[in-house]
Amino acid sequence: MSYGFPGSASLPAPVPGQGRAPMALPKNVVRIGEQAVWSSQRYQDGAALANTEDRIFTTPRGQVGQGFAAALTIAETSLKEGGRIPGGYAFSVDALALHAYYLGGDAAGIFPIVGADLRNLQANCVLSWDFLQTRIEIAPAVLIGAGGGIFGSTADTGAVDGGAGGSRIALNHGAANVWIYRRNPVMLPADATFAVVYQWGANAAVVDGGSNASAMILRTHLLGQFETAIAVG
Repeated sequence: MSYGFPGSASLPAPVPGQGRAPMALPKNVVRIGEQAVWSSQRYQDGAALANTEDRIFTTPRGQVGQGFAAALTIAETSLKEGGRIPGGYAFSVDALALHAYYLGGDAAGIFPIVGADLRNLQANCVLSWDFLQTRIEIAPAVLIGAGGGIFGSTADTGAVDGGAGGSRIALNHGAANVWIYRRNPVMLPADATFAVVYQWGANAAVVDGGSNASAMILRTHLLGQFETAIAVG
């Protein structure tokens, strides 16, 4: 019985339209992987937001920018090069996610974000693409990331909790939905220069910061596929 090993005289006939293995080793291989790329903007407690714009995906890890006083780390951004896709790579964006959270003002850590800042974000912030001289609006923040409203929980702790006292209220920007490009992904070719812009309307309030006067962080995630060519031989 033949098992189709090399040199077998009884190989089955090829199926029409079915490809055959190449007789030579490939010289180039394209590696594709699903991945996320993210970047953040920091807003100090009490910062004015009305009629302002902030560009993210411009500051790489290890450098200072986008409202941060210290160098950005892996939690704030995944970029190794600011403002562009590295040479040899391409990235197709299938979806965007937006995450709002607080950084505590002391060693106590991170506090729950208050409804005032989430409502302000959802009602008055619009996200846009920025490609060189081209600006393309994406959608209001309420529809992007975990859009769909404010969800959360409350619990009576019976004691001072994070400086607020009494009850803890933990709120989230939506129910974990994302803004999805259902028909056509946004293509970011190698060496493409881009940014995402937070545009705040005229009615935007100042950053509330909660009772702990926390800084608010807005982190945007690009979800999609990386492609890179790998030379072989």
